Amino acid sequence: MMTTKLKRFSMIASGVAVLMMSAMLSAQTLADAARAAQKNKRTTSATEKVYTNDSLGFHPGSGDATKDAKKTEDNADSKADSKSDKGDDSSAADDKKKAAEELKTKYEKQKSDLTQLQRELDVMERENRLRGATFYADAGNRLRDEKKYAEDDRKYQSDVAAKKKAIADANAALDKMKDEGRKTGVPLS
Repeated sequence: MMTTKLKRFSMIASGVAVLMMSAMLSAQTLADAARAAQKNKRTTSATEKVYTNDSLGFHPGSGDATKDAKKTEDNADSKADSKSDKGDDSSAADDKKKAAEELKTKYEKQKSDLTQLQRELDVMERENRLRGATFYADAGNRLRDEKKYAEDDRKYQSDVAAKKKAIADANAALDKMKDEGRKTGVPLS
């Protein structure tokens, strides 16, 4: 009885294996399908260049890779020649690059200022907790300096409010710089 079940199981398993192998052999791989779709879709504009593994020559079996690479080099050479004829474009590009660098430095400075404000607020809160702990730890201290503690607490509350307002303003300025960077195409992280 055991041998018939074992035989039946081995027959079913071998049948499934044969079906899977035939399906794998007859099916096109995903990479081949993607390459074929990419070749059929080669209708990009002249100013837009799409880089693929085939155009960069990563696949040794790709015969089009060397042709595409040579075309890319020729296009780059012709674009460089046309840009060397136009002096105004290079100065505009330099101005844009300088503006981008200025925006990045302003952004980094604003970010460091915001970080400094956050640290100062954290230190203020920590010092206030310590001050409160020492005040409430000694009963005699509470009886002697209750008025001074209340004045210090009011001062602390106003300082914290001013610091939180400064942090909110710094965050708003940082967001404004991010928007400006998005509009001008400068990546700010």
